[in-house]
Amino acid sequence: MTSSLRLISLLACARLACALLSCTLLACAPDLSPPATLVDHPRVLAVLAEPPEARPGDRAVFRVLLATPTGEESASSTAWSFCAQPPPLGSNAPVDPACAQDQPPIATGAAASLALPSNGCSRFGPVAASDHPRAQDADPTGGYFQPVRVSLADQLAFAFERLRCPLAQASLAASQEFERRYTSNTNPRLLSLDAAPTAPAGEPSTVPAGTSVTLTVRWTPDSAEAFPLFDPPTQTFTDVTEELTTSWYASAGAFDAALTADSGAQSSNRWTAPAAPGTVYVWAVVRDSRGGTASLSRTLTVPEPP
Repeated sequence: MTSSLRLISLLACARLACALLSCTLLACAPDLSPPATLVDHPRVLAVLAEPPEARPGDRAVFRVLLATPTGEESASSTAWSFCAQPPPLGSNAPVDPACAQDQPPIATGAAASLALPSNGCSRFGPVAASDHPRAQDADPTGGYFQPVRVSLADQLAFAFERLRCPLAQASLAASQEFERRYTSNTNPRLLSLDAAPTAPAGEPSTVPAGTSVTLTVRWTPDSAEAFPLFDPPTQTFTDVTEELTTSWYASAGAFDAALTADSGAQSSNRWTAPAAPGTVYVWAVVRDSRGGTASLSRTLTVPEPP
């Protein structure tokens, strides 16, 4: 099953541009934008990659999840490239502003098999180099990420491939123990996306206008993987388990929440059908705390009123 990393959507790119320029104008205006869960135009919901963690120089296959009001579409015009530099020192931006500018693609198409840059751990990780002397800080899971630039029509998104880099500030013994114990991240393995009380996945679901159903996405218990987290001051490891979160999207109607946490090997959200009849497409995008991602979709039918 394909899956991926962390994604900054077009809306996040707008926030990035705001951070680079000025937020003053936006602060004076009311928020009239549609809900973050609504797919009322073509939207990149995720950038899926297999594997979600790799060493510099290894290959990963990336694929865009492009949702539209009439279902998923192939994103054949997608242009792919890598960001070459991290954000400037002291910046809160998720990517270097230069990477948001136009740049030549290294591949095009709905999916792309790309070799990760060989210098990823020195550009975005803990390895200092002569031309890049400052090592980057790890995220809370001890991870480092290579930004992937994704350009599609009027949308610009960034995915983040987790890099398998050497352990920072570690003794030789700790580094060797880490290599023995650590397993590269894999994507969550999703089982079903059910709608209750209407029907399980794969069966027609009819939801009268204005009524609600509970959508539940389920995954295998081993999707929440354990991994060792290193503490440099004590040179010791703590075994922690990934947390999974689910982002919800629909072409119509409304969710109670845009993001839900895991509850065992599943996550649920209530969806309320719109007043207008028709076919509604829904998506659940599940991400683990190390950057793995998977998605499922299904259709719901809002019937004509009697």
